[in-house]
Amino acid sequence: MTGHLLRAGKDGGIPDFFGPNPSDARYVSTQVIPRESGIEATVIGDLTLNGVTKPVTLEVIFSGAGTNPFSKKATVGFKGQADIKRSDFGIAYGIPMVSDEVSLTIEAAFEK
Repeated sequence: MTGHLLRAGKDGGIPDFFGPNPSDARYVSTQVIPRESGIEATVIGDLTLNGVTKPVTLEVIFSGAGTNPFSKKATVGFKGQADIKRSDFGIAYGIPMVSDEVSLTIEAAFEK
């Protein structure tokens, strides 16, 4: 196979990991539990991947705040981590030769 392993079949090729019509991934938080440190939290929510929605818990750390030098808006940043199984989301391509377990790292910045 050529370089299209994480998207639908390229140039009419056979689709692989995400199937023929992959939809955007989406995470919607349902609960945030702050830790005593004031910079860490557990975020509980639902991850939709490959058209399948499952509960996923992120361990999140505050990474900074300040004024965006380009937009001049107040900005805060966070980094989160979670482990999922691809098979939980209907992505079984290559198992067991390709690991079922995937570590997700999500970094996001939010502007006011």
